[in-house]
Amino acid sequence: MDPVPACRRGRPALPASWCHPSRLQPRAEDILWTDPDRLHRPSDPSAVWPTFSATSVPRPGLRLPYCHLRQETEMSNPVVKPPSHAGRQRRPRLIALGLLFVVLGGLGAAALYNATHESRPAVVMTTDVVRGDVIDATDLKVAEAPVGLGEFFPASDLDSLIGRTARYDLPAGAFPAPRLLGALPVPEDSAVVGLVLGPGRVPSKELVPGQGVQLVDLNDGTVVADAVVVTAPQLLEDHSTKVLDIAVSRDRAARVASLSAQEQVALYTVEGG
Repeated sequence: MDPVPACRRGRPALPASWCHPSRLQPRAEDILWTDPDRLHRPSDPSAVWPTFSATSVPRPGLRLPYCHLRQETEMSNPVVKPPSHAGRQRRPRLIALGLLFVVLGGLGAAALYNATHESRPAVVMTTDVVRGDVIDATDLKVAEAPVGLGEFFPASDLDSLIGRTARYDLPAGAFPAPRLLGALPVPEDSAVVGLVLGPGRVPSKELVPGQGVQLVDLNDGTVVADAVVVTAPQLLEDHSTKVLDIAVSRDRAARVASLSAQEQVALYTVEGG
């Protein structure tokens, strides 16, 4: 039996619009092809079998023109465009830029490490020194100090710190600075007198050695003497009374000591002292 319908025998090939895959659904085993310009019957020995995708299932007894085979061939064997070389041309630039960022980051990290970890030998406290105490050799040692620490004494100045007075409390491990130390603040031709001062008779503001003060007789409110703080005030166990040493002129030392024993002396600071 001839699979070609009688209505199509001897007629020209179907137009391309009629050959769209949506209108033609023959089965692959019923289609034979050789020359795209004409149809062939199954008896044609030069006929070959076409290849169809699973989405287009031919209908039995229908031959297709060449246009359908061309569409099937293009769908099953799409044209692959060669890759563009523009990306390859840009890729080395991106790689070079990334390497540059890596190098700059490494240099910055190295500079930051050197800046924060660079150190120099400096003088450091080994024991706690209270304000007003004299520093001796056992209170000092040499250790590494960061460069950005600020003021400190280099290791070569260790001997020059022995015998100096601490103006502030210096705990162990602290790096003494020039502003924290001073010579023994006892003027010439003066005497050191100890005072015991209760609440209201000594300023609550911190007093440091070398600071100028004045002493007042509470009996008549007159100024007894000008003095210089020798040791910073220390708080007693009652948490209200303070003791300190002051330096006064020798002709006033006896009266100041008498008033202190009678608790009739008060101390106040001098502006700029």
